[in-house]
Amino acid sequence: MQVLEAELDKVFTFQKVKSGEIVRRIKVSQKEVEDVIKLLDSREEVQRPTENDFEMLEEDLSDIIADVHDLAKFTQLNYSGFQKIIKKHDVSVFLFVLFLDGVQNWAAR
Repeated sequence: MQVLEAELDKVFTFQKVKSGEIVRRIKVSQKEVEDVIKLLDSREEVQRPTENDFEMLEEDLSDIIADVHDLAKFTQLNYSGFQKIIKKHDVSVFLFVLFLDGVQNWAAR
């Protein structure tokens, strides 16, 4: 049981770190989008955003979306895996299943 808990802690820590990285990247991208919008609204033709600026923003946002999707798949696969392992144990670990359900509900927020 301790090994299982240690693995769950590893998964949780990994998910927490990756979520933090994604949030940081979203904030950076949001600032970059705001900067491009300011340039678009600017009256100066010299500083107008280029097609390349938009393509870079699109690429960054696509990467973030892909990482969110990958993290969601990772979370779901690990949740399913832990659930299957637990089902193989006796009734005494039933409370642990309730804990995992709480983790999934928390992750879905």
